[in-house]
Amino acid sequence: MLQKNPALNNSDATFGTIGDPSSWGPGFLERLLESAATPIPPGSVQIRRPNGSFITQCWELPECPLEATGHGWVFIDDALAAVP
Repeated sequence: MLQKNPALNNSDATFGTIGDPSSWGPGFLERLLESAATPIPPGSVQIRRPNGSFITQCWELPECPLEATGHGWVFIDDALAAVP
């Protein structure tokens, strides 16, 4: 995105309190990425660890309080198409 338009930045983002994510505000570049994202439905998947055990990774579910899925998948073609 920055190769296409080097003037893009996130300088208009608002930085609230470090321990309070609800006080953080997105800037232009973040909003651009979010608008280009393809939504994904809530779900989970089992992932095998290198030691052979499994761990559940989940997104947008109540049992996933620390997940950070946000707006979904960002595909590069969609993101580049959104660049002014």
